[in-house]
Amino acid sequence: MKVKILSDENTFALDIEQTIDEYGYEVIFLVPEKRMRLDTLLEDDSIDDEKLFSLKIAYQFNFKGKLLNNTMKESQEITSLKDVLEKLPDRHSLNNYRLILPSIDKVKYAKIIQQFIYLGINLDIVTEEELKYMTIYDNYTREIENLNKKILKFKKRIEEYHSGSEGAETKEKLLGRISNIQNISAKQKRGSSKSP
Repeated sequence: MKVKILSDENTFALDIEQTIDEYGYEVIFLVPEKRMRLDTLLEDDSIDDEKLFSLKIAYQFNFKGKLLNNTMKESQEITSLKDVLEKLPDRHSLNNYRLILPSIDKVKYAKIIQQFIYLGINLDIVTEEELKYMTIYDNYTREIENLNKKILKFKKRIEEYHSGSEGAETKEKLLGRISNIQNISAKQKRGSSKSP
C-alpha cells in the first residue's frame, strides 16, 4: 500500500492535495502521534471537501510485532504502523494476513486497532497470547471431530454386527453407551463453538 507521512503542519493541506492528485485516493496518510492532532488538521479549510471526505488518515506510531502471511506461512517483523501498511500488498488480500502483537498493554492495543478502523482496513489483529489460545482451541475442536468420526464408525460396526439372542442385550448396551458418548460430545461441541 502507498503510505505518506505528513510531518509539517504548515504544508499539511498542500501535501494532501498534491499526493492525491499524483497517486489517487488509495494513498494512506499518517501523522506523527505526538506532534500533530488529526482533528485540528482536518479542520483546515484549504483542503478540497471531496478530498477531505475520501481521505484515509491515521496516527503513525511505533510498535513491534509480526505480520503473518497465512497463505505462505511466513512472517515479517514490523516496527510501526507505516511498516505494516507498506508490507500489505493491497486491500483485496487482507484475509491472507494476520498482525501478531506481543503481549502489550490494552491502551496501546486499542490504539493500534483504532488506526486500522480509521483507515477502513479490516485486518486480523491478535496478541501472541490470544494466538496461543486460538491454537489450543483449534487443536481441541479438531480432536473432537476426529473422535466423533471414530465413534460413528464404531457405532456402524456394532449396528451391522449380527449376534444371536445372547449377544442382542450386549449389543443394545453398547449402542446405549455410544449414544451417551455422542450426547456428551455434542454438548462439548456446542460449548466449544461459543469460545474464540
